Amino acid sequence: MKQNPNELVETLISESPFTRNQIALMSGLTNTYLRDMEQGKSINVKRERLLSIGVALGLDLENIDKLLNA
Repeated sequence: MKQNPNELVETLISESPFTRNQIALMSGLTNTYLRDMEQGKSINVKRERLLSIGVALGLDLENIDKLLNA
């Protein structure tokens, strides 16, 4: 079953050792944008933004692929 990308981002952020503010800074996105993604308010998120989040979280290629395909 394909996981909702918003739920996946929420899970990844909550499991990260970084705060949302730190992830926002490292990814080049805003804290508000990340929060909106977690809450399902952002729809049709661009792949580049998901990739930025994955890189900021230090995900391996397998998990970045899961994020991009969610």
